[in-house]
Amino acid sequence: MGKRLLRSWMLRPSIEIDEINRRLDAVEAGVKEFVAREELRRALEGVLDIERLLSRVTLETANPRDVLALCASLNRIPRIKSRWPAGRGTPGRTEWAAGRMTDLRERIERTVVAEPPLTLADGGVIQPDVDKEWTI
Repeated sequence: MGKRLLRSWMLRPSIEIDEINRRLDAVEAGVKEFVAREELRRALEGVLDIERLLSRVTLETANPRDVLALCASLNRIPRIKSRWPAGRGTPGRTEWAAGRMTDLRERIERTVVAEPPLTLADGGVIQPDVDKEWTI
């Protein structure tokens, strides 16, 4: 996930001074604040490639486990945000947009069984108490 972003920044550097300064602030925080960096690293453990998972969902190629992996990764966002050094800009272009996806995370958790099969064709993906009209 970070590799693609860094590559993008290297191939297409920003010319916006505010964005450049936010990136520099984020790098400075990562270098100077060792404890915060380690806490952030630990908070990132278990976060999968959200961009890739979202693209699979968008292209309708995601399997049930991909959807649960997306949910689990999004659930980590509040913890990651709380570990980000205060007063520092975010290195990305959004201001923690994924942190506002509470409804999506809750809906996935209520709809998909805890241990779904690999494919939809195998059945048993949707929890038995979920209303059919609600999932459409």
